[in-house]
Amino acid sequence: MPDIQGLDVLKFINDHQSLNKIPIIVLTARSDEKTRDTVMSTGATLFINKPFEPQNLMAQAVRLLETHSKA
Repeated sequence: MPDIQGLDVLKFINDHQSLNKIPIIVLTARSDEKTRDTVMSTGATLFINKPFEPQNLMAQAVRLLETHSKA
């Protein structure tokens, strides 16, 4: 994203009541534990590292949407 960092987007979403129920999957090349902890504590629902399997990403997204729609 050229003008804003991913964590800033995540914070913005979680700071707004009309948006903060949206499940968020963070897809990143950074795989260190500190990054994962930061992302998850900032409000991500799921953290996936690159490279990733598209089928796995799709399955995780479907699972989150199904879970979210029941809540």
